[in-house]
Amino acid sequence: MDATFFIGISECLVSTILYGSAFVPIKPFYFGDGVYSLQVRSIAVLMLGISIAVARGVFYFYPVVMIGGAFWTIANLIVLPCIGELGLAVTVLLYSFTNCLTNWATGYYGLFGTNPRPPTVAWLNYIGLLFLLIGGVLIAFIRSSPKKQTATVTTSSSVEAFVEIESKKTVDSLPEFTQIEKPVIEESEKTALTPKTRRLIAVSFSLLAGFFYGENVTPVVYVQDHLEIYPDAPQDGLSYCLSHYTGIFLTASLIFFTYSVAKKNKPFVSAELTVPSFLSGFIWGTAQTLFIVATKHLSQSVCGPIGAIFPGCIASCWSLFYFKEIQGTRSVIMLILSITVTGLGASCIAISKNL
Repeated sequence: MDATFFIGISECLVSTILYGSAFVPIKPFYFGDGVYSLQVRSIAVLMLGISIAVARGVFYFYPVVMIGGAFWTIANLIVLPCIGELGLAVTVLLYSFTNCLTNWATGYYGLFGTNPRPPTVAWLNYIGLLFLLIGGVLIAFIRSSPKKQTATVTTSSSVEAFVEIESKKTVDSLPEFTQIEKPVIEESEKTALTPKTRRLIAVSFSLLAGFFYGENVTPVVYVQDHLEIYPDAPQDGLSYCLSHYTGIFLTASLIFFTYSVAKKNKPFVSAELTVPSFLSGFIWGTAQTLFIVATKHLSQSVCGPIGAIFPGCIASCWSLFYFKEIQGTRSVIMLILSITVTGLGASCIAISKNL
């Protein structure tokens, strides 16, 4: 095992820790339908991509890589309603399953025009993949009790009073505003769909989100593998961050614009969500940067399953030790088992390439 292997493993592990922590800053806040939060996060990600390019003094831009950024943004968008319908654990399990399989299959067999990168020891790679999937199933048995989200809304007792004040332009006559904590209202009963149909749709979209998550780095690998098309394409992953993150920003902006039009220029926007969302985007952008670099060092068949499953373990730790959502001996035992099995699977996959 050479130094490149250990560097790649370190990058991959740090990225998974950051991936699993990316939503921690915004979790205490009510983020509504998530579109505004997604837009702010995309701004942070784009700023990070520009900063990386400026710091390196090298600017590469490949439009095809923007497709990967669009994939990530779409996955983040469609997974939010699934969490509301299925719950966080089931949703994460479903999209992690397809994310893991997509990453592994793309790297192993060379799907979507990429070069195949089979491991040195195939049977160990398969065993590791099996352990990863078992670990993901164990996570589904963890029972969590998240706090009910509340939204802080500023309201006035009288619209007429506000109009009168605006006309007088006097500060003394301003109406008294109050801060009201409003619980999140579930609107699933308002739809004509049956519970079974809603669940089937949520399951399907969760699996689809995993595919988009799993393929968001594939365009980078595609460019690196086709020097006949991109003769000057660099082999380091950092050179593709700007293209990838621009794709995220443009897609998120298009989504936010369309959403605002659909809401008749009354989108959900929360001021207190801005800074946490920006921090969340910065954390994710850093994680993605490390993951892109690690993918080149270890290949997608190695990094993919690790990056797909391990963040769920990190997020579970946050829920257990910080947010106190996971309680009870049974749930704690299942959490420990899932982390142990997942870690074993990730180790098998990593070692299978370098024996």
